[in-house]
This record gives sequence, structure tokens and C-alpha cells, in this order.
Amino acid sequence: MFRTHALDLHEIRSGIASSLGLKDLASCACVSQDWNDSFTPPLYNSVDLSDYGPSMESVERNKHHIQHLKIQSSAYEKLLSKSARDKVVSSVMANWNLTTLALSSNKIRSNGAQALAEALKTNSTLTILNLHDNSIRDNGAQALAEALKTNSTLTTLTLSINKIGSNGAQALSEALKTNSTLTTLYLQHNSIGDDGAQALFEALKTNSTLTTLNLESNNIGSDGAKALAEALNTNKTLTTLNLQYNNIGSDGAKALAEALNTNKTLTTLNLRCNNIGSDGAKALAEALNTNLTCQIYR
Repeated sequence: MFRTHALDLHEIRSGIASSLGLKDLASCACVSQDWNDSFTPPLYNSVDLSDYGPSMESVERNKHHIQHLKIQSSAYEKLLSKSARDKVVSSVMANWNLTTLALSSNKIRSNGAQALAEALKTNSTLTILNLHDNSIRDNGAQALAEALKTNSTLTTLTLSINKIGSNGAQALSEALKTNSTLTTLYLQHNSIGDDGAQALFEALKTNSTLTTLNLESNNIGSDGAKALAEALNTNKTLTTLNLQYNNIGSDGAKALAEALNTNKTLTTLNLRCNNIGSDGAKALAEALNTNLTCQIYR
């Protein structure tokens, strides 16, 4: 009578796999086909594609296992042609298990953003997309905004340091008026200005899902702050707002202070380095006498 060894059971191997590092997982996956079936999925669950990680070919073969993917610039730059890079983006996005994609500092520019946007229109699993520092500019932001009108899974979008101006911000504003899943938007260190800010804040009057917005270093000025104050009078979902380095001045601070008398959902407001002056600081301090939910950093 033959007795089954514990390691012959897929359930046992899968349990062991959850406690192993990448090197041990790779070794175990090479033992046999059965072992490969047990140890390969966790090996490719979270992939960092770099000079020291798996090859592009192995990622392509095992993309159906990948849930979290980070592509380093060193790996992305090896794809010399635009078409090759767009093909990788489209192939990755076609993976129906992928939930997180990080493409920071890869110089994908507007063309890469447009390829991603097309994929986002049909992708139904991705929840986090990080495009920090990619020079996508207004055209890239506009393409992504169009995709957000139909995408219903993305919750976090990072577009910091992308040379996005007011046109890109206005497109994102239109998307926020209809999108009902995005909760976190990072737009710090762009150039949306007061016009772009006013458009975004107009969307906040009707948007009911966004909870975190980072607009640090966007030169929104006092007019942008006043538009925000008007939106805060009706918005009931935004909890965290970063407005560092935006030169909102005393008038902008006073407008926000007035809004805090009615808004009771904002819990964190960063106003550091905004030249709010003593009058603006006084108005904010007085607002906090009645608003006990918001913490202001200045």
C-alpha cells in the first residue's frame, strides 16, 4: 500500500510557499511540474522588474500570476522603441489578475499614458496606478481622464511631477464628475495653476468618492483657494488635502477658514509654506475653535 507524502499534496506545498523567499520559491519551482504549479504563483505574485529581477520574457510567460508589478526605469529603458514599450504596457494591462502597477520615472510620456488609458478602458482589476515623474503632460492626463469616465476599479492614481497644466487638470475634473471609484489622487509638483485648480474644485462639489487629494506645489494661488473653499461648503467626502507651496496668501487662508465653519468631514489640511500671514493664521485659528475635526499644518 502506497502512502502519500505530505509534499505530494498541493495544499501542503502552497502553505509552505507562503513562508518562502523569492530565491527558495524559484528553487522549489524547478523540482517538477507539480511543484512548479505550487511554487510559481507566489513567486510571481509581486514582481519588481529590474536589472536584478526576472527577465521580461519570464514576466510575459507568467503574467497571469502577477498581481503587483513595479517596472524600474533600468528595465523599461532596455526596450528601445516606442512600439516595444507600448506593447509591454498593453500586455501587462491585459492581465486580469493585476491590481497594482508602478511605472515611476520611466519617461513613458504622453504616448505611454495614451496606451495605458486605452487599456484602462477595458481593464477591470487594476486598483492602483503609479505614474510618478513620467512627463505625460496635458495630452497624457487628458487620455487618462477619458479612461476614468468608464473605468470602474481604479482607486488610487499618482500623477505627481508630470508637467500637467490647466488643460490636463480640467480634463481630470470632467472625469471626477462621473467617476465613482477613485478615492486618492496625487497631483503634486505639476503646473495646474488657479484655472486648473478651480476646475478640479468644481468637480468636488458633486464627486462623492475622492477622499485624498494632493496638490502640493501647483501655484493655485488665492483664487484657487477661494474656489476650494466654495467646494468645501458642499463636499462631504474629502478628508485629506495637501496644499503646501501654493501661495494661497492671506485671502486664500481666510476663505478656507470660513469654509471650515461648515465643513466637518475634512480631517487633515496641509497649508505649509503658503504666505498666509498673521491675518490668515488668525482666521484659521478661530475656525478651529468651532471645527473640532480638522487638523491644520501650517
